[in-house]
Amino acid sequence: MLELLIFLNLGVACLALIRARPAAVILGLSQVVVLRGLSSVRDFGQTAAFLPGAIFSDGNIETATFIFAGSTVAFAVAALVGPRSKSSQQVPGMSLPRVPAVVLALIGIYFLAYSFAAGTILEHSYGTEDLNRSALNIGGARVLMYAILIYEAYRRVLMQEMSPVTGIVGIFFLCAIAELIRGSTGIPIGILFTSSVMLFLGIGTSSGLSVLARGFPLVMTSLLATALVVVVVRIARQDVSTEGINVVFEALEKVGAQESERAKTGRGLEKFANGIQGAEHVLECITLHDSGYSRSWRSAYAPIEYTFKPAFLLKPLGLERSKEAPWELGDYYIHGGGINVIGEFYWNGGYLCVITLSALLAWFAFLCDTRYRGSAAWLMMLCNFGPGLLMGYEYGWAQICRGAINGCIVIGAYVVWRKFFGRRSGALTPMVSPERPLVD
Repeated sequence: MLELLIFLNLGVACLALIRARPAAVILGLSQVVVLRGLSSVRDFGQTAAFLPGAIFSDGNIETATFIFAGSTVAFAVAALVGPRSKSSQQVPGMSLPRVPAVVLALIGIYFLAYSFAAGTILEHSYGTEDLNRSALNIGGARVLMYAILIYEAYRRVLMQEMSPVTGIVGIFFLCAIAELIRGSTGIPIGILFTSSVMLFLGIGTSSGLSVLARGFPLVMTSLLATALVVVVVRIARQDVSTEGINVVFEALEKVGAQESERAKTGRGLEKFANGIQGAEHVLECITLHDSGYSRSWRSAYAPIEYTFKPAFLLKPLGLERSKEAPWELGDYYIHGGGINVIGEFYWNGGYLCVITLSALLAWFAFLCDTRYRGSAAWLMMLCNFGPGLLMGYEYGWAQICRGAINGCIVIGAYVVWRKFFGRRSGALTPMVSPERPLVD
């Protein structure tokens, strides 16, 4: 059954790629990774000696299989179903509002300052206090800045002011100097996966085979190169500061050997993509819920509280907020951080919560995927939602919701600015086709 689910989710990702639906691509691939981790647990048993053996029981694996079957159905619908209107098609001659030059300049200054202020894995081991100490680390607001840059790159490619390759190279360079050099991989892989699909396949009025012929080789090259760089960073980030550049070459060798040893070790490439850890999270969440320790749907509404109490303001303002699911999971089990979102759903409310929130997630991903080519508002929403979706799949529901909330903040700010200052600011003069207004 797990092998069938892996095949189905891989099909979901491939179909979504053909249809230029970044969010559905991310959901399908994320499921493949954790399902491969679950298959390793099923075939090889307990994967971590520091966790109770009961977590890896056949009953828990069977429950996990059922809940992933439910999420697979929901995500397949997001990739298969066509839009009810022509909103998924670009309007010939359609233009988008420009991001003001002053906003781009401020974002550029921030990233330049951040790249010099924070430590790197070339100097400090990953996870140490010296590496993470930076007064310029503003958490989710930094991801919002990336979203604005993705939006502007898409606009320029659409207007033929820049090539897709130039856009991806620029985004990759920024991710490299701001994130990858610090060992951070969750944010950049989401940004690059989303951007690759949007820039190479998501521009134009054509679809299907014509899109594949034009952009498929480029998008596959971009996705595979991104995955390789991220895996190498994850392998090397702990030791490169002490052992030097040779660790990078050793990491490349490990990538090549890992999958060939899966039949013996039970750990293929999913090991480097947190597949095993994700599977452990799911089994831990199942154990907690079935033992009577449910979160009682708290994860469903907690993101609202976190929005008004951002982490970087808690200490300066003396605020407190309820514990996020990944941290609460750490109260029960030793783990390396994060939480698989499907497991989190089950922990909150069993099968009903899995079905409800998976359907909600699939529905919102469907809206973003099918409307971003016809609406500036949905384009901005996808630019915020897509990158956080990949990281959020392994870091929890709050992380996923944060992207959608950021999108609402940017759209709201634009609408307010346009209402009060639009006539006096040529930079924000909307250029959207009247057939596809900024806000549907």
